[in-house]
This record gives sequence, C-alpha cells and structure tokens, in this order.
Amino acid sequence: MAGEDPYLLPDEELRRLGENARLLNGPAVEESIRTLLHEVRPYSYEDFVFLSQNILHALERVFAESSALNERERMRFRTDVITVKWIETTDDVLARATEWYRRFATAAEERSGQRLSAFVGDVRSIVARDIGDPELCAKSISGRLKISVNYVRSTFKAATGESLSSYITRLRIERCKELLEASDLPVKAIAETAGFRNHNYFFTLFKKQTGQTPQEYQRRISMK
Repeated sequence: MAGEDPYLLPDEELRRLGENARLLNGPAVEESIRTLLHEVRPYSYEDFVFLSQNILHALERVFAESSALNERERMRFRTDVITVKWIETTDDVLARATEWYRRFATAAEERSGQRLSAFVGDVRSIVARDIGDPELCAKSISGRLKISVNYVRSTFKAATGESLSSYITRLRIERCKELLEASDLPVKAIAETAGFRNHNYFFTLFKKQTGQTPQEYQRRISMK
C-alpha cells in the first residue's frame, strides 16, 4: 500500500491500551484500538494482520494477569487471536477486540465487587468481635488483615459511605446502650466494656450522639 517506509509497531500505544484495560477504562480502550487501526491503514494487509494480532495480544496479557475470565473463555479468546488473520476490515477487529474487553471488564467488576463485599465483611467481623478492645482501630485491623492501613480506611469508606473510625465509635455507643438497658453495671464499667478508655470522652460522645447522658438514658429505659 502507501509509503516506502516499513511499518513500525506502535509499542507505546499498545502499552497504553494494556494500561487502560487494567484500569477498566472502556472509552480509552476503544479509543486506543481505533487509533492503532487508523494508523495502519496506509500499510499492507500483512501489517494490518500483524497489528491486529498485537492488539489482541496486549489484551491477552491483561487477561492473563487476572482470573476474571474462566479457562473456557480464555481458550476461546486464544482462538480469536489465531483466527484474526482472516479478518478483512478494521471494523471487524474493533468489534472483536472491544467485545472481548467488555466481557473481561464485566467479569472483573463482578469479582471486584465480591472481593469488596468479603473485605467489608471481614472488617465488620473483627470490629464486632473486638469492640471491647480499646486498641481497636484501622491500624490494628490492617495488621490482622495484612494490608495497608490506608487501604483499610479508604476502601471501607468507599464501600460503606462511613469512615471506619465512625463505624467503630457508633458500634461502641450501641454496645453501651445495650448494656445500659440490660445490665446493672456502673456506667464507667460499661464504657470500658465497650472499649472506651477515657471516661470523660465517653460521656461527651454519648451525649452528643444520643442527646442524653448515660445516666439519663439508663433512667429513661428503666421507667418504661
């Protein structure tokens, strides 16, 4: 076709394609594929096939890093990589590549949601079990789960809409309310049972969240 210069594989754009696929950035993935296919138009059909295979190989590397696609789907994808040499138009390559990307993205998002749900469940289990531990916090939870404290904080907040520290405090107050309703323990003992080390802080926080002091709450419950 046109041009005397040999076709050079656009490694940087292929790298960008793979990175956008990892980030599950669908519009950017499709734009990268369109750009690649547009730039090969002046060259030979062999160059077009060579590029098409490399587009699919770039996606295949991303798929291989993830377990989002099952083995049967990965085998079907490898067949598409092999048979791409019989495709005749850029539209066909675009359709095939974007369809596989969408399958991968859907599966990856589902798995991500499952992992997120499991993570939140693990955190809540730790908090429920250890609510009486005054050292319970994002840092101690991150140590038990063996992940970074920043990940624990940011991921829990993103998943639940509530910061982890607020969640722990809320459950401690709820625990205190339960004990105030069901036991004759002194208020200070109840605060300690729920993980409050500083009694003055507990009294201030309890009134802020309930509108009553612990003693007022306990008297109101006993009058019912």
